[in-house]
This record gives sequence, structure tokens and C-alpha cells, in this order.
Amino acid sequence: MVEQAAGKQLQHRSSHGYGAELTTRQFAVLIVAIALGTLLEWYDFFAYSQLNAYLTKVFFPAGDPAVTQLSFWGVYAVGFISRPVGALLFGHLGDTRGRRICLLVSVTMMAIPTVLIGCLPTFAQAGIAAPILLALLRAIQGLAMGGEFGCAMVYLHEIAPAKAKGLVGSIGFASAMVGCMLGVLIVVIVEAIFSPAQMLIFGWRLPFLLSIISASAAFALRMHMPEPEEFTRERQQVIQHNLLRIASQRSSFLISRSSSAAGAAGSGNSLGLKTVDSLAVAKHQNAPAAAAAAAAAGPADQCASSGSRDVSFADEAKSKSLGLKAIDSMMVTRQRQQQQDAVQFAASGGDASIAIEGIAGVPEKQGEYVPALRLLRKHWGGVLLQFLFEAWVSIGFWVISTWLPLQLRKAPVFMPEKISQAMLIVNLSVMGAVQLAAGWASDKGMPRVWSCFAVFTAAAGISVPVFIGFARCGVAGCWLLHLLLMVLMGWVLGVVPATCSSIYPATVRSSGFNLAHNMAMSWLGGVSPTIVTALVAATGSAVLAPGLLLVVAAVVSMVAALALLKYAPAANKSS
Repeated sequence: MVEQAAGKQLQHRSSHGYGAELTTRQFAVLIVAIALGTLLEWYDFFAYSQLNAYLTKVFFPAGDPAVTQLSFWGVYAVGFISRPVGALLFGHLGDTRGRRICLLVSVTMMAIPTVLIGCLPTFAQAGIAAPILLALLRAIQGLAMGGEFGCAMVYLHEIAPAKAKGLVGSIGFASAMVGCMLGVLIVVIVEAIFSPAQMLIFGWRLPFLLSIISASAAFALRMHMPEPEEFTRERQQVIQHNLLRIASQRSSFLISRSSSAAGAAGSGNSLGLKTVDSLAVAKHQNAPAAAAAAAAAGPADQCASSGSRDVSFADEAKSKSLGLKAIDSMMVTRQRQQQQDAVQFAASGGDASIAIEGIAGVPEKQGEYVPALRLLRKHWGGVLLQFLFEAWVSIGFWVISTWLPLQLRKAPVFMPEKISQAMLIVNLSVMGAVQLAAGWASDKGMPRVWSCFAVFTAAAGISVPVFIGFARCGVAGCWLLHLLLMVLMGWVLGVVPATCSSIYPATVRSSGFNLAHNMAMSWLGGVSPTIVTALVAATGSAVLAPGLLLVVAAVVSMVAALALLKYAPAANKSS
């Protein structure tokens, strides 16, 4: 009954279609605010990878090129390894203190280390301290990214109209692609302005220092973000449930105490147990009328009503000369009825936590919950399935967007650096457009999980042949093969926000989505360039190592997709 009443209230207050009290203009501003923060984090990661030729010389000692590359990608991976820890920290913050504060802290925590990287001393200036400081700042960035991206996707999902959650969620990933393109483009522009010698001296610093612009704009626009109604409503219901449970435990203690005192009270009780039970039944039968009156009354009226109950109870106890057992039993009945009234009051728009605190003496803070514990107790299956569902796209995206363009510059393709950068910019833009198309199609009835299953199946069949093609085709052929993989991955990424946000209730959605997504992007995706580099160095084959890795990942995601259809059917369809 409470959920139905609260649901009707939410529907009434959200007649405009958005998941918060917003005008169309405010909704557009929020989209820009989220997009700028997402753009910043992905911009930094791509700028870092594109500055590979300079950062390896600036921060790492000269020596074996393979060792230097492993050191570079190892520090790159540090930013990913720390992301699951950030997911837990910021997921807890988002699910307990709200999405707004989480997104404000994360964008600030992302921006400061990015700017500081541009201020670091080089290996020639500080020795081994230089790469250590770089790794430390990358780890801090990873913590922030672990909270920023997942919470941003969840926020977009929750404020979006019911019939546009796929499209609005895909905007988050599309803005990430803009950040990737911008990271590549800024490096290209800086390289065009400065000579290689100047790039080694100071040019490499500029892309990191420029991030302060988007960070400042994102922070300013996020200052007045409203909390999604679905989140605030469900969080309040959980707190109310916890408060009622605590109050019920206290009531049970009173019953136990009254039973213990029964022998001492003896025949001094002028009311027997049967009489007390009759009074309790009478009060319970009057509960619906009392609840309706409480819902219609204002907060002041309800407080007065609560006070009048106390007076009537005292009068009743005095007039009937009740003993200890009967008084305690009546107190229990009265507390339970007032708890029910409080929940009814919340359903009609009141603050039940305040009402319950005044009624049962339970502070609202005691009703708080730990999202991570609640997630692992009740929704660990969803976390596991999302992690495996994103396996292929996590590994594949980072391999073909960071490791592969650098690999294509070597034998046998010898793709010119500028061509590889142009390929990446153009194909990322196409990928962003595909993401938007996938989000839009999912809102129009396309089965989300089934469409991803089809992509995973295709990827399992073509991954090895595509990487054989990279070894045998010319520049144009490699560009097209790269585009093919980008299109397939863009489709999956376009539906991930709406699909995976639907796995969790709002009270643990930030923690759940953040944790699973960042485990996949970190433990699988972020370390994949390092793993592929090591495999190629060990086997001497730049074809089989990445190709077979993507085949295995695609099969894992296929199995996860089928399991997800049974575990969370809502993830497969639009609202």
C-alpha cells in the first residue's frame, strides 16, 4: 500500500516526464554538465596514450624499448586498477548522500591530478621519483573515474523520461567518445605547433593543463543538480523500513519486560490480558481511519494528534487503574499504530523519518544503510553478470583504441602517425553516432540484451580473421577493419547504461553499476593493452594474441547475456 501510494505521488509530481522536478532547459543543462565531466575523464586517458612517444622518454629511463613500453602501459594500467576502489567509495557516497555530491567530488578529484601531471618533473630532473609521482596521480585519477562515470550514467538513467532512457543513457557514452576524440585532436594540434624537441621539453604538458577548462565548467553546472525522485523515494523507504524494524525490536523488548513483570504485578492489575488484547484490537481496527486523517492533516496537525494520543493514553491508564503489564502492552500497541501512521503520512508527502523519530524515539541516522553490504547480500548476482556482460566490449575497446593504432605504425603496415590519429578520430565519431542510434533503437522496442548477444556472436566469429587482415591489408583496409570493430562495440556501449542500470534498485544502483562496470573496464579492459603487449613480445605474433583474446571475451559475454535475460528481464526491454 505504501509503495502504491508513493508511486502515485511520484507519477503526479513527474507528469512532465523527467525523473526530477525540471524544465526542458534545466534538463538540457544537466545533460551538458554530465557530458563535460565524462568528456574530461576520457580526454585525459586518451591524451596520455597518444603522448606515448614523449612520455616514455620523459618519465622512464632509456633502455630496452620493450621494457620501456611495458613501463608506460603499466603506469597507464594503474589508473584502471584503482577504479574498482573508487567505485565502492563513490558508489557509497552516491547511494547515501546523493548523486549530486558524488558527481561534484568526482569531477574535482579527476581534474586536480590531471593538471598536476602537466606540472610533474621529468626523470632527468627528479630521477625515479618522476614515474612514481606519475603512477600516484594516475591512481588518484582512477579512484575519481571509478566514481564519476558510473554515477553519471546512473544519474542520466534516473532523470531521463521513461520512454527515452536508452537515448539519454547513450549520450553519456557518446560524450565519452567526444572526450576520446578531443584527447587525440589536442595532441595532434600541439604536435603541429611544436617541434619534437619542444614537445619533449614542454609541449607534452599542455594537453593535461588544458583540462582545467572543461573541469571548471562541469563543476559550475553541477552545483545545483536535483536528486532523482526515484532515488530519493526508494532511499527513504529503506530508511523507514529500517527504523520500523528497530522500533519493532524495542517494542518486542517492552513485551518481554512486561511479561517478566507480570508475576510482580499479580492480581494488582485490574485489567487482565484479555482486556488489554481487546483494547489492542480496537485500536488496530481504527487504524485505517487514523491513517487517512494523518495523511489529510499537515505536519503540525499530526504532531498535535500524536500529543493527544499521549494524553488519551494517560487518561485511560489512570481511569482504569492499570497495572505495569497492561500499561506496557498498551504502550506497545500505541507505538505500533503510530509507526503505521508515520508511513501513511510519508506516502502522502510527509517526512516519515521525522514522524518515526518523534513517535518511537529512534534517530533517523539509525535507519541508514551500507549500500555495499546491501548490494553483496541481495544483488551480487547482478554485479557478476554485468561484469561478464561487459567483458568483450571492455577488452576490445581498449585494445583497438589504444594499443592497435600504435601497433599499426609498425611493420608490416607502417601506417603514418597522422593517418592513424585521423583514423582514430573519424572512427570514434562514427562509434559515438552508433551509440546514439543503439540507445534510440532500444527505446523504440529493440530488445537490448538480445541485440548485444547478436553482436557478441558476430565478434566471436570475426575477431581472428580481422586481426589477420590487419597484418595483410594496406592502410585503407586496416582503417575499414578498425571501423568495423568500432561499430560493433559502439552498439553494445550504446545500450549498456539503460541495460545495466535496470539490474539494480535505485538504493544500490550507483554502487552496483559503478562496481561492475569499473571491474570490467579495469581488471579486463585497462590492463588489456599491457597483456597484449606482453603476449606479442612473448609469442612474436601480433595476430593471434589479440584475436584469440577477443574471441574468448566474446564467448564469456554471450553466456552472461543469456543469464542476464533470466536474472533481470527488465534489462532487455524499454520502460
